Amino acid sequence: MNKKTLVILYMVLAHVCIVMLIIKPIFLSKLYYSAVKNEELGSFYHTMRDFHRRIDQNLPDGSHIFIGDSIIQGLSTSNIASNTVNYGIGEDTTVGVINRLNSYNSVHKARSVILAIGHNDFYYRSEKQIIINFQTIISMLPTNTKVIISAVLPVDEYAQDNITNQQVISLNTQLAKLSGSYTNTDYIDIGQNSPFGGALSPEYHIGDGVHLNKEGYSLLINELKAVINKMNKEEKGICKE
Repeated sequence: MNKKTLVILYMVLAHVCIVMLIIKPIFLSKLYYSAVKNEELGSFYHTMRDFHRRIDQNLPDGSHIFIGDSIIQGLSTSNIASNTVNYGIGEDTTVGVINRLNSYNSVHKARSVILAIGHNDFYYRSEKQIIINFQTIISMLPTNTKVIISAVLPVDEYAQDNITNQQVISLNTQLAKLSGSYTNTDYIDIGQNSPFGGALSPEYHIGDGVHLNKEGYSLLINELKAVINKMNKEEKGICKE
């Protein structure tokens, strides 16, 4: 092999290495995102999403649609208002809602959409990214449909050490600000300024510091019912005028 051939071979290998240095981080980033997404959206998520699709085909117009994670999934929405549907999925995140929202044609004829999501996002992304995801969710919903953003509930820090109430308060502050920038969106503080207070009392959860027991759900139902009743009165007032 002569000197000229060696130089050409060296140049080719050098360019290949440069290309690999550029491509590899992008490739690894895509693999990482894919792994995180798959971890978030497991088999239970996909099973429930398919189940919701079948329900959605039979949903009457003017329904109140509850979308969220395990807190919503365990909620008896019929105790809040008539014509409700529960689209809660345990362990879901804002990414999961974005991925399944287009499956619900009913949102285009819904009376309201209640969003209660964000708790599990703390395990995967920053507060800034959570807010960006909320913006995406709102942009996917019709502007003539009332959207109610529920505050992320506080936790009992003595029963779990994964999420702090300071994180929850900070996120809820940003959610309240976000809600104010849309004409069809309301924010309800079912958290710091509600009967739950700034921390979840042991009398309101099942022992894990997060999931509500009967007493906790009773508080949540009363808070949500008050919001729906207020909305109904406002609509009647508008109609009278």
